[in-house]
Amino acid sequence: MRIIGLGVIPMGATIKNIQEGTISIVGANSTNTVTITGVDLTKAFLLFMGETGVESYLIYGMARLSFDSATVVRATRAQGYVGYDMVINFMVVEFSNGIKSIQSGIVTIADGSTSGDTTVTAVDLGKSLLCYLGSISWGTAMRTLEHWGRIKRLNSTTIRAERTDTDGVTVVGFQLVEFL
Repeated sequence: MRIIGLGVIPMGATIKNIQEGTISIVGANSTNTVTITGVDLTKAFLLFMGETGVESYLIYGMARLSFDSATVVRATRAQGYVGYDMVINFMVVEFSNGIKSIQSGIVTIADGSTSGDTTVTAVDLGKSLLCYLGSISWGTAMRTLEHWGRIKRLNSTTIRAERTDTDGVTVVGFQLVEFL
């Protein structure tokens, strides 16, 4: 193994390309996209690098990322929390080799709950990396960090998202990268 800025990457995995960018979501829009140089989606993953906004309530500054295609990255924020501008930073890391699989998805935490699970194809936990792609929430009383979703690998086939509060719905995006 070797250690680089992204964490621990197994020997033999070769980075082909790294792209960084920003996506602005302006005013009444709940989503926006940006075009990147084409990548092989079976060997590339997203990294959520943070977000900024102008609203004082944290909940209004929440966004998540996803690939629309090999050339398009999308940022989405919760419907209804519009009317202000926000900027989301991201990084795309593409490997030439060394990737066994990349699984993308979301975990939904239902209203009244503090966690939610989703099932993925089994991975070797010692060779996999879980990437947080942001979270969005909506509900009646949400204004704090208690609604921010976080993720973890519960076991080789389950991704769990958690939060502190139970009000509203939270959706957390992820990519699970398994190295050879």
